[in-house]
Amino acid sequence: MRYREAMMFSTTTPSPGSYLPSAPPYKGGGLSGKQPYILPMPMPEISIYIRAMLMCLLLLCLTLPGCATGQGEGGKTGNLLSPLEVSEIQDSPDPLRIYSEISGQWDIHEKERSYKATIDQAGHATYTWQNGTFHFTSCDGRRCEGIWEQPGNDREGGFEVLFLENIQEGKGVWWYTRVGKKQNLPPRQFGGPYTWVRRTSPNEQLQASQPRTRKDGEQ
Repeated sequence: MRYREAMMFSTTTPSPGSYLPSAPPYKGGGLSGKQPYILPMPMPEISIYIRAMLMCLLLLCLTLPGCATGQGEGGKTGNLLSPLEVSEIQDSPDPLRIYSEISGQWDIHEKERSYKATIDQAGHATYTWQNGTFHFTSCDGRRCEGIWEQPGNDREGGFEVLFLENIQEGKGVWWYTRVGKKQNLPPRQFGGPYTWVRRTSPNEQLQASQPRTRKDGEQ
């Protein structure tokens, strides 16, 4: 009882360190031979640091080339041209000139089929698959876009093609925007790639369309 009363009426103020749990004995060396006690970091502080590290990793991923860009897989077409390919196109953007240069007959090869397309100098064309037709809507250098329609199986959509410098070949992608009664399909979502190979040049097509003149002595 006397001990408790002495503690209650004691005028000695306990030191701040007396409220802390004692640190384990320090086994290493040092000037004092003792290891300073380090308070454990509270859990909220740890979660803040973890979130900051995850944010830094996310920002680093977004800045790396190819980390934020996707490519078409599993029926998705994706983007046909990279920024580098677009910057390398130096041809005239005049669409009438491009339509004249690409007019003629082309063999178009998809993964499952091939067919022939005939393009006039106004950028309109017919092709031999499902009574299809297409026309170009815009051309930026050798990169052209357009829309197509196939009455044979009641489908329509869009396409994009990049022609090589000699306008003898091209690579492209096509996609659906309507299949039967299913309308407003998202562009570039369902479709596939294809290649274009020229069959006749514009001059050959022009000569074939003109009537042949008879020479003297011909019947």
